Amino acid sequence: GLFLILCWALVPAFRVFHPVQAANLLLLFALLALGRVYKREEPAVAIFNVGGWLGLAVLFCPSYFLLVPAFVIGIGILRRLDFRSILQLLTGFALPLFLVLAFTYVNGTLTATLSAQFDTLGWWQKTWPEEAGQLGLALLGALLLLVMGSYGTTTQLLNIEGKKNVGILYWLLFFLLLSVGLSADAGIPYLQAVTVPIGMVIGLRFIMITPSRAEFFHLILFTAAVGTAIWFALLPG
Repeated sequence: GLFLILCWALVPAFRVFHPVQAANLLLLFALLALGRVYKREEPAVAIFNVGGWLGLAVLFCPSYFLLVPAFVIGIGILRRLDFRSILQLLTGFALPLFLVLAFTYVNGTLTATLSAQFDTLGWWQKTWPEEAGQLGLALLGALLLLVMGSYGTTTQLLNIEGKKNVGILYWLLFFLLLSVGLSADAGIPYLQAVTVPIGMVIGLRFIMITPSRAEFFHLILFTAAVGTAIWFALLPG
């Protein structure tokens, strides 16, 4: 949790309320439900809950529908994947969407709701933040490159279950990066979507290094997160 917050705090543009923040909270619940699939003889409820949490996340960020394949792959990593499991996931995913659309239809606002949901989809628009934001994005990009290049180092001391979970985080990161391309109106704030897998992998890496090195790197990360906030606050205008 600490490293999720630190990675998120690197970019001042992330600190304005944005729907992706609610979507990321629901994404964490989906990951928690996915973990309960492992070694369960009857995982139907857990799989349904995975889809349900993801469906709720899509109500906040429509481009999160691209994460469905990531969770299908995740189920396949944790247990044998079959059509029944996929159907359970998709049923849970569709239920909150159906209930919301049915409610808006009854209230006569279905067209406006569909427009509000799908108008945010499209090719990502380049919008660059202030100077402090660019520095924070550079730091977040450096952490992204570190995560992408350290799969072997991260998993070498983990047990089978740990390796499976880390593998799921990497698949999630891959599909989150794809979803950035469809976040037309979200701009820079949408990039905080990737802080979920990045923060979790970075936190795991810190657990695996010596305490002295962990404290040193934590101090650097904390200073960077606070420093960008102070720099942004002192910018003119």
